Amino acid sequence: MFDSKKKEQQKTLTNQKKVKTTIIDFERIALYFGHSDKSDAYPVIDDNTLNDVDFEEIFISMDRTSSVIGQQYLYATLRTIPNTPNQPKELEHLINTLNGKPEKSILQF
Repeated sequence: MFDSKKKEQQKTLTNQKKVKTTIIDFERIALYFGHSDKSDAYPVIDDNTLNDVDFEEIFISMDRTSSVIGQQYLYATLRTIPNTPNQPKELEHLINTLNGKPEKSILQF
């Protein structure tokens, strides 16, 4: 029982380190961002800047999500710079927690 759970955790950890090879539909992913409220954002990264920095390649290398909803949230998060002082701290805390416990998934928080 414990061996299978440990193997499952190791498989999850290994998969989280891999760059996805599936085709990503950026038009579909961008829908959430397009319809979301950006009034509390400081600036929003515009389309010209996305093209300049080859955003799709950056997104592909960062994407470790397991659903389109996760991809949409990641896309919106990367394009929106928050104007609230606590949001970066909350995200940093979550990142540090996950880095300290890589066997945990975001669903366990």
